[in-house]
Amino acid sequence: MFHRKKIKKKNELRLKHYQNLTLNLLKNNTLPLTPEEKINGVNKINKILISGVQQRIFERGVLKNDFSYNHYDHRYFFETYGIVPKCPTCGEIESEENHHSLKNPITFYPNADPLLSFPWNQSRIDTLQYIGFRTGHPFTNHPSNHFSTYFYPINLFLATNGFHSQFSGIYDNGEFATAQQLIDISQFYDHYFFDGNHFRHYICNKIVDTPEDLEIGILYELGRIYLDFELNFKSYYKLKP
Repeated sequence: MFHRKKIKKKNELRLKHYQNLTLNLLKNNTLPLTPEEKINGVNKINKILISGVQQRIFERGVLKNDFSYNHYDHRYFFETYGIVPKCPTCGEIESEENHHSLKNPITFYPNADPLLSFPWNQSRIDTLQYIGFRTGHPFTNHPSNHFSTYFYPINLFLATNGFHSQFSGIYDNGEFATAQQLIDISQFYDHYFFDGNHFRHYICNKIVDTPEDLEIGILYELGRIYLDFELNFKSYYKLKP
């Protein structure tokens, strides 16, 4: 019991540290920062935060050769097309779908921007050997195969197809990739918060979800900060409606 409380406290403190670090970056009074520089900083924080998540995805999917990890849908609390999920205690929450198919896809770089991909097949992981600028085969975007969804305001890309090659692209220099879908979860913040261990409903404080990877919850709360600071990710990624 004591050990469990200690872990709980440690996770809460970890969330606090990331929140304070992000606030300090955005409030930097030492240097006059451009909007692009501010986003560049939080982009790197996101990359650092999800690096452990990507490692565990690789281990669950590829090392275990688990086909189920090919299915990304509803793995995370916010993968609901922008519709706020209902509280198991309080019931339905009024919200609107905030899922957009983009006429002009978002351009991003797998090695520089926060992307999670979901490789699962050991026999296809030879992409790690083949794809690379030193082998003469740098990551190249294939519009008919590479699909991703962008989650705003947490600033996270999730691969939805072309998992193995996009995964390899995370670890090498190469071309841009594109996200064809955008899901805006801004309305979630009026109803749910992450406490370092669980997602909870503001009204009843009951647990509604416990993420498999706690970093996803931290990222959710950093998104709240990005929203408060009105960071213009659309401009950063040159997104056109």
